[in-house]
Amino acid sequence: MNDFIRPIPSIIDLYEEGDLNGLNISELGQYLEEKTHIPFRIQGNIYKGISKGNIQVVAEKLAKVRVRDPARRYVSRIPLQAEVDYEKRRIQDPDWKIFGILYDGVFYQNIISDLISECGLDLGDCSILFTNQLFGTWDRDNDRYHARVSLYGFPSLISISGLVVAPAKPKEFYLKKQMGAPVE
Repeated sequence: MNDFIRPIPSIIDLYEEGDLNGLNISELGQYLEEKTHIPFRIQGNIYKGISKGNIQVVAEKLAKVRVRDPARRYVSRIPLQAEVDYEKRRIQDPDWKIFGILYDGVFYQNIISDLISECGLDLGDCSILFTNQLFGTWDRDNDRYHARVSLYGFPSLISISGLVVAPAKPKEFYLKKQMGAPVE
């Protein structure tokens, strides 16, 4: 079998992270099942099964993948203790509201993938995380991070906040911002 061709998943697992502003995951699952004829399971909060001992480890990983400057490529660094503490609080509060932090989407996806894999779920299933977090990917064409609405892979990530923030603004907006002019 070709390594790039995956079988059709037998189930769609839907996860949540943070306050999703009333998004109805069950209705989304029903819609997906109707369109794909693949059953779905609502797995709930992505952090619900994390052990107390693992919270610190996951918090450190999340703090490491924050994008400090969207104009600079991600560089691994030791996070500040305050960043780790923030992530621990966020992990433990299923209704956490975002504060505009941008994460490197690919590294974020890897952390979530590890959490799902630790639960013993089949990597052949389709896992989708609906999150209120902002994530982005590096764009080589203009050397900066761009916020994304979605990132596909295992798992696929869909940012509810990204629906509002991610759409690009006109070029003039960014030129004014770089020159220090007021922007609307």
